[in-house]
Amino acid sequence: GYTGEDGFEIMFDSSHAPAIWAMLIEAGATQCGLGARDALRLEAGLMLHGVDMTVENNPYEAGLRWTVRPNRPEYLMGEVLRKIRDAGTPQKIAGFEMRSRGIARHGHAISIDGEGVGVVTSGSHSPTLGSAIAMGYIDIQHAELGTAVQIDVRGKTVEAEVVPMPFYPHSY
Repeated sequence: GYTGEDGFEIMFDSSHAPAIWAMLIEAGATQCGLGARDALRLEAGLMLHGVDMTVENNPYEAGLRWTVRPNRPEYLMGEVLRKIRDAGTPQKIAGFEMRSRGIARHGHAISIDGEGVGVVTSGSHSPTLGSAIAMGYIDIQHAELGTAVQIDVRGKTVEAEVVPMPFYPHSY
């Protein structure tokens, strides 16, 4: 699945769902919800289309430089991507770990000393790290690892720090 973890996705006709569910539970599978999947996705630093990246983002600011080959003559939008690459981007995707209590969510403002410098795209409690984490876009000049930021969580200022993604090591 889309979690960064080893696993399986099983596809079948919905009429078989009750029987397959019963077999999985009987075999020892543990139930979990979408919140668990989303926390694992975030811990792995995997972006969700429409949330962490949209058609408004380019591959350079989204950390997806490795997915494009703008110098190949047959590459669609190569000239546009070369211009973006050469000019640099004003923002980039970054990881954040909360240093005070609070969970940042999509759309929450990121600031430094009261000046807006970015926006959160995803946030959750990280069961693996035991702290709250988030990803979002931050102005490039403030994206250095270790930079202290503040995130507005429903009117409360939460201290956070720019940290590397993925948030924990993986083996894939």
